Amino acid sequence: MCMTIFSEDISVKKALVKVYTSHQLFDYLSPWQYGQSANSTATGFIIDGERIITNAHAVLNSKFLQVRKEGDSKKYKAVVKFTSEEYDLALVEIEDKSFFKGTVPLKLGTLPEIQEKLTVYGYPLGGDKLSTTQGIVSRMEHNTYTLTNRKFLIGQTDAAINSGNSGGPVVSKGKVVGVAFAGLNSADNIGYFIPVNIVNNFLDDIKDGTYDGPPKLGIQWAKLESTSQRQMLGLKNDSKGIIIKKVFTNSPFYGVLQRNDVLLKLDGQNIESDGTIEFRKNEKTDFNFINQEKKYGQNLSYEIIRDKKVQK
Repeated sequence: MCMTIFSEDISVKKALVKVYTSHQLFDYLSPWQYGQSANSTATGFIIDGERIITNAHAVLNSKFLQVRKEGDSKKYKAVVKFTSEEYDLALVEIEDKSFFKGTVPLKLGTLPEIQEKLTVYGYPLGGDKLSTTQGIVSRMEHNTYTLTNRKFLIGQTDAAINSGNSGGPVVSKGKVVGVAFAGLNSADNIGYFIPVNIVNNFLDDIKDGTYDGPPKLGIQWAKLESTSQRQMLGLKNDSKGIIIKKVFTNSPFYGVLQRNDVLLKLDGQNIESDGTIEFRKNEKTDFNFINQEKKYGQNLSYEIIRDKKVQK
């Protein structure tokens, strides 16, 4: 009898790390006192530049941080260089560069397609041995990220994701397509991962040495699904456009958009009356996907109807 060892598993093992964190919790009712301490474990993986990616919640409020390579018993001291609570991502670096001897960084892939097969690697439930689970991409949509309750694109999979998997690579065709970060206790075979485009946005953001976060439009809006309301605003009886309810001060649109403007397009993409756009063929998500893929300083075109007239 012979057994096949897949090259993908071997390459991932050379990039996988277990993260050990001692957290200093805060007592906000008694801020002059230290809160309780807590310990946790998570997963991370090495990328180019001798850097490690993991979840922000895995290293948040850390007072002591260590990492261990897969197959090694020695723990190395680590430091958190950047965290994004919005994206729930963190970049960790190791002071002792001998840690990286024998490791191979993982490459980032592209956004996976629905029903694409993938593998989740990590150390669930605090185990010391590597665990792998397999599944498919079940869904891609905007949903709430835990630390800030803001909504970004999120991947859903039927591969098992449990506590300790946090920060582990989600791999397809030998490349990272996401970062594991949540499972649902109330549902079977539902886990979530941060898509690779979010990881790229995070890494692009910190290239200048500072973290700015995802750009916001700074508007409140409402759906335009009522036929009579659309007629009153001079709209066609189709499914396009949302109505602007408020533009916040210091918003990019402050002094540009007004209350009761109908936003039809953003960056040339049609916005549906329920606030969605087609981000891939036959796949829709929240229209904020457009600005969340932008960087500060980039331009954003728009098309509106104001006083029943189209403006661009």
